[in-house]
Amino acid sequence: MSLLAKPAPLSRSSCWLPAPARPRGVLGTALALLLLCFTLLAAVRCGGKALRHAVRALYYTTDPLFLGRDDGRFPSPSCCRGAECAQERTGRVAVLTYLQGEAYLPLLQQLECTLRRSNPGLELGVMLVRGEQQSPTVLSWLDRKRISRVQVEPLSYTNHFDARYGSNFMKVRALGLTQYDAIILLDSDVAVAGDLSPLFSLPTEFAAVWDQPKVLGRFGPHLQGINGGMLLLRPCKAVMRHMLAVLEAQPKLRFSHGAAEQDFFHWYFKYTGMRLPLEYNTMASDSLAGNRTLGGRDPVVVHFTRNKPFHGPQPGRPGHQFLCRLEEMD
Repeated sequence: MSLLAKPAPLSRSSCWLPAPARPRGVLGTALALLLLCFTLLAAVRCGGKALRHAVRALYYTTDPLFLGRDDGRFPSPSCCRGAECAQERTGRVAVLTYLQGEAYLPLLQQLECTLRRSNPGLELGVMLVRGEQQSPTVLSWLDRKRISRVQVEPLSYTNHFDARYGSNFMKVRALGLTQYDAIILLDSDVAVAGDLSPLFSLPTEFAAVWDQPKVLGRFGPHLQGINGGMLLLRPCKAVMRHMLAVLEAQPKLRFSHGAAEQDFFHWYFKYTGMRLPLEYNTMASDSLAGNRTLGGRDPVVVHFTRNKPFHGPQPGRPGHQFLCRLEEMD
């Protein structure tokens, strides 16, 4: 998930959730019982963390609202469709990310170094919340590296699954940055190992890679939804305004007991967005086998959902071979 570096452990002690919507019919009842059994099994085998994941799954799979954006109920505007999405308008594209404080600067430094190495000349920008105090150390480093400062309005919702997820809704603001034809939104806990340019010519307004968690942390990966760590967007202010209106009118769609903006983008573009192969957002601890993805491809983006490289590459850690050495960074 996480332009913001998503922390791997979920340590929130409370696992309260609102009562899920009551399923209807025999099939719905059977599904609820199956999920309840999984919840109990997870609680016995893996404790609180797995229990929260299981209860979350139960809650978000028994309400029809969460099935995906139905254009009959939530008709969405669009600034492009199909091949016209790949047509140049401003001639400007960029990779954007953002930080959650100075503590995450080492991750951004790795992103900057690996991007410059693999995609020289591609613009890198950092979204900064307008009016929010920024670290002088961070601002000085951004200017020295000629990284664009992109001002956006604040957008955050309370998240009970992990409090840090709430500010990730800033990603919705990227849709209002119409000075760009296309934006690749990257979490700061990634390394860019390959060419990103083919993404900008895709005939779609939105693209992302499957989320790749391992079941009970051991089996898988299990492909589901999307992961918010790499998103291809075609900025469109009408779509941004529609998203904001939906979030205001339907608080449940803030996924405050789930993965926040990651689940929302999956819901919004479920029937209209494009799924990319795993190499464009390879979970280092879940979908990487040596130097290749499980599909045998060279990774383009390596995502450190665990074992985050705060201290540079660490021997033996999955995916750390794609990082810059500390002496390559300044």
